[in-house]
Amino acid sequence: SDVYKRQEYDEALKYMYKCLEIREQKLGQNHVQTASTYKNIGCIYENKCEYDEALRYYNRCLPIREAKFGTNHVDTAKIYCDIGLIYSLVNANFESAYEKIDQGFKVLVEKLGESHPDTIFYKEKICLLYTSPSPRDS
Repeated sequence: SDVYKRQEYDEALKYMYKCLEIREQKLGQNHVQTASTYKNIGCIYENKCEYDEALRYYNRCLPIREAKFGTNHVDTAKIYCDIGLIYSLVNANFESAYEKIDQGFKVLVEKLGESHPDTIFYKEKICLLYTSPSPRDS
């Protein structure tokens, strides 16, 4: 939405929560479209640097995608990467972060290839993670 692109995250969240309310009522909490709304809310919180909230919504999305698509699906892989990247920012357990990232990235490469825009997007995020000072170095 234009609101999201203009970085009006609080306004975007209002719309997303309304969408979530409708999807949960009409489709249920375990529907793939509801899971997409959970992911979208997580993305907004990630962009706001509210990582605990982002992780909360990504973790609501993950079991739905695993159940509906399996662990070797692109949409599930993206959530693995998102969760891993958040873990690397807020969690002292970096091994878990890299495990999630690796799990997701391998699926993206396998399913989409190295040069797909989605694979490149996550590769860039991972590269930034590896080249940024680690919170454990502070």
